[in-house]
Amino acid sequence: MAAKVVIDTNVYISAIFWGGKPREPVEVTKRVQAVPNDPEDDKFIECAISCNADYIVSGDRHLN
Repeated sequence: MAAKVVIDTNVYISAIFWGGKPREPVEVTKRVQAVPNDPEDDKFIECAISCNADYIVSGDRHLN
């Protein structure tokens, strides 16, 4: 079975400026408060939970 991956916005920005073609639309089914130091990053955790992701790819230190 293939792994599912959630990719942080900064990875998308890098792909846009350096020619990549990322696409990972997911309907979020559960809201969480998982990153107290940066609540804006909760959306990546929510996305990972909603699609049963195996990994989150991020350059954000709050998600590492």
